[in-house]
Amino acid sequence: MDERWLGYDGQTMFNGVPANTRGCPSLDAAWLYTTSPYMFEGDDLSAFSRLSDAVLHPLFGTDCYGYGLLASGYCDIVCEAMLNPWDFCALIPIVEGAGGRFTDWVGQPMTLQSDGRVLAAGDQNVHAAALKTLAA
Repeated sequence: MDERWLGYDGQTMFNGVPANTRGCPSLDAAWLYTTSPYMFEGDDLSAFSRLSDAVLHPLFGTDCYGYGLLASGYCDIVCEAMLNPWDFCALIPIVEGAGGRFTDWVGQPMTLQSDGRVLAAGDQNVHAAALKTLAA
């Protein structure tokens, strides 16, 4: 597809051009991506359902591409569960370098010991609202 995001030194480039997340006025105006709603089970499914019901557009099927869309300002949130470090480690500098926030579901930075629940958002206020919705 000739599309490449590189996150390094606190910046993100998309095909050699700076990439930036977009502002979003509220959670109910947000576009949310996840790989599949089937990755959520039990309490995680209830939490994800609350979040997907709270946004304007919940969309599925992007895998790591959704994080690139987030970094380039084409969506507002990516929420996932059951990820391994090799799934998320390379995505953190891409999202954060573009101005976004990338944490677990309680707002802590991702580490190799994280439980696999990821919340990435381009807007700090939308990230905070999504965290509250997941925890409700």
